[in-house]
Amino acid sequence: MDSTYYTSPEELSPLPPRISYLKLYGIPLLLFLITFVTTTIAGTSWAGKSYWEITNWQYGITYSLLLMAFLSAHEFGHYFASLY
Repeated sequence: MDSTYYTSPEELSPLPPRISYLKLYGIPLLLFLITFVTTTIAGTSWAGKSYWEITNWQYGITYSLLLMAFLSAHEFGHYFASLY
């Protein structure tokens, strides 16, 4: 029998393959945290403070939160547009 026409039971399964929670939630959360830290550093630099000292990062938090709010709203717009 030729194996090119044989279908294994795994290929006939109606369930999609399992995705680990790390790939599903871990990578997007890591990327969000990296973006938050880098925008905080950018806001600290924009405020004229040295971003090398973490105590100065308080000056960049407002910038970071506002920018992340705009980015989140923008990206959720793409998400909802793809659903509907």
